[in-house]
Amino acid sequence: LVQGERRAVPYAEGPEAVVASTLRGTLGLHARAGRLGGVFGGAGFVVPGAGHTYRSPDVALIRADRLPPRGFGPGLIDIIPDLAAEVLG
Repeated sequence: LVQGERRAVPYAEGPEAVVASTLRGTLGLHARAGRLGGVFGGAGFVVPGAGHTYRSPDVALIRADRLPPRGFGPGLIDIIPDLAAEVLG
């Protein structure tokens, strides 16, 4: 959703899905080992100040010091990721 309008995004095909999965897994292992933060794949993020705009990157990282102490509730995540990656084919 970009400023209240739906935008269709094609699904990742095989090679792109493999790259995104590998990146998410590798980054996740590194972040977990160093307690650096949370790694997300395909999560929806609210973009503040941009109207009704949401993004869902293939891989995202939020630093540990920015993660909510009680975890996330239902719905989209209202914290902008410190890193977001899209895999293009």
